[in-house]
Amino acid sequence: MSEIARAIERIRSRPKPIAVVGHRRSGTHVAIDFIRKQFPETSPPYKRGAPLGSLYIRLDSLKPGHHNPTQPGRVLAQLERTPRMVMHTTAVPEPDGSFPEFGDNESLARALIEHAVVINSVRNGRDVLSSQHLYEQGFAPDTPGGASEFIRSDFEGTPRPTYWSNHIGAWRVYDGVHVLRFEDLIRTPAAVMARLAESLGLEPRRAEPLLPRRLPRSRLGRLAYRWAGISESSEIVGGIAKSARPAKWHEVWSADDRAYFDKLAGQTLIDLGYEPDHGWAAP
Repeated sequence: MSEIARAIERIRSRPKPIAVVGHRRSGTHVAIDFIRKQFPETSPPYKRGAPLGSLYIRLDSLKPGHHNPTQPGRVLAQLERTPRMVMHTTAVPEPDGSFPEFGDNESLARALIEHAVVINSVRNGRDVLSSQHLYEQGFAPDTPGGASEFIRSDFEGTPRPTYWSNHIGAWRVYDGVHVLRFEDLIRTPAAVMARLAESLGLEPRRAEPLLPRRLPRSRLGRLAYRWAGISESSEIVGGIAKSARPAKWHEVWSADDRAYFDKLAGQTLIDLGYEPDHGWAAP
């Protein structure tokens, strides 16, 4: 029996982990950290100064060519030290539920997802693109400077609004996926905690403040945070300047920008409850 086959056998014999999935900049890390803070069974012991990425399983690091690759054995070790470990991925399942982007580790990634309680962290797509625009400017010098140009650029060969919409829709291939709106988590964390407790079958801590503390923006602040043994946030800051904030889409998008987004992804905004109809994009 291969190492991956043995790993899959062990996965299926263990309690269900929690998989937080979602499009980039959709609040997945806030969801991960909220779950870890309020449900102790999901939070691994944290060694002072350790990378914050050790607080959850980065499934994407199983993909070939990942900048910080993980071996299957390390994933299993993380699962075994925490009863209900939280996993994270930005992957998009195929209609048959497979994940070809994981290459040789596809069967392992799929087994982990299929065994998990899956939470799809979603966010208003217009805010997602505004946040992603700022984030990519921190490390990708060829990122379009203007909002109009950015939303019309492609991501992995697909127009960005379409990619956002497709990413959310793709996860419907799995039955029982729980949709968690980022905005609801920020505004009504107590209600979200109650729903998660039911979905996960776990009793929450109800630790105040309910939401996790943000990670400091400065490099020195982040180092101090880790060496103080604080493990509430696993946020990925990237190269964003401390003072930078995403542009507000409703202030910078033109009428043509609104119509463009609405044509490609407007129905998903409606389906998720962000708009009652297509009137927001009317000229």
